[in-house]
Amino acid sequence: MSIVTTLILVQQNITRYILPTMLALGNLGNFITIGMFSQKKYQTNSCSIYLLAVSLFSFIGVNWAIVPLVYALDHPDPVSSSLILCRIRGYIIHTCSMGDRSLRRTTLRRVHFVAIISSHDHFVA
Repeated sequence: MSIVTTLILVQQNITRYILPTMLALGNLGNFITIGMFSQKKYQTNSCSIYLLAVSLFSFIGVNWAIVPLVYALDHPDPVSSSLILCRIRGYIIHTCSMGDRSLRRTTLRRVHFVAIISSHDHFVA
């Protein structure tokens, strides 16, 4: 068996077993976060709203990125056969990753700001 054949088998096994596991754990975490921060008591804090939006962007982006890869392992790839689906997938993944990244930075800045101006020592690391 050549090195190319071995690498192809490794890639297929990672796509078949690792990616669905990561997808399931990521979706579970996103659902828990969305469920928690959707409650009324958390919607008064702006950081909670940012984290809710981050979870929504992550959920959409991860599913649009991983599900077609896992599906295309054993079926014809719908993304490569449709130009429209290929473009839409690229735009959705890019938009979700940019939204996720900017909201994470905003949330971290707010948490850092609160930690700096707080007069309580237990907020500062």
